[in-house]
Amino acid sequence: MPGISTNADEVSLDLVVKDKKHNAILDLKPEDIEVTDNGTPVKLTGLHLVKADAGTSHMVTLLFDPFHGPTAKSVRVIAEKVLKVLPTNGYSFAVLDFTGRLRLLQGFTEDRKALSQAINVDQRVTNISATVGDLVAREKNVIPASDLTDYFQASKAILSPYTTSGLVQTVTLVSVDNSGVTNVRWTMPSSGTATQIVGQPWAGLHPIPASMIAISHNNWIIVSEASYAYKPAIAGPFVQSTMPLYHQTFYLPRFASIICYNTTPCT
Repeated sequence: MPGISTNADEVSLDLVVKDKKHNAILDLKPEDIEVTDNGTPVKLTGLHLVKADAGTSHMVTLLFDPFHGPTAKSVRVIAEKVLKVLPTNGYSFAVLDFTGRLRLLQGFTEDRKALSQAINVDQRVTNISATVGDLVAREKNVIPASDLTDYFQASKAILSPYTTSGLVQTVTLVSVDNSGVTNVRWTMPSSGTATQIVGQPWAGLHPIPASMIAISHNNWIIVSEASYAYKPAIAGPFVQSTMPLYHQTFYLPRFASIICYNTTPCT
């Protein structure tokens, strides 16, 4: 591809300056401010005060990547802080996530409780997938059916206080040969019918990332999936009354050996 170069002759920056008591300073002059670019002073061509109308409406979009573990908790805490810091009047928020495709979880609303619910439920479904996958990865040689059932059941507590109706969890063991070809060795859903076919390559709408397959040649991948029929607190023109949430996580066996389901030995 041909290279593309650009130049910026002028850059606009928004600046908020407060005194020691956290009061905004509104009478700044260009000589009161020093701006540098890699240590070189930059001349200010203009400085003016921008005032917002008290009745101005602000629209903020919160977009989440599929984090899990401590990172997911940190992201959720930060989002909750944003909702608390910004004024309740004049600000409406929308919540989206990106798991292979962009999904609208909650349309623009000023209802902070509805927004908090959308953020929390989506992150909890991610944590369910990650928790079950990690537990299975710690098994050595075989995982009894009763243990996997217990993992499915215990992970439901992550959704509390939200209903677990509509939650389906699935764990699948996938082998990867030296050429990167996948093969489903076993698959077990918490309820319903399995979507993967044993003895066939991994298939479906949610492929295993190429980066994961690349590090798994001649090894096995534990795929943990969690889907949830989420009902947004506030529906709208672009928000379904029931929103299917889906998250998947991937693990390599901790003991670098195949993990059989409810039987041993297996190959």
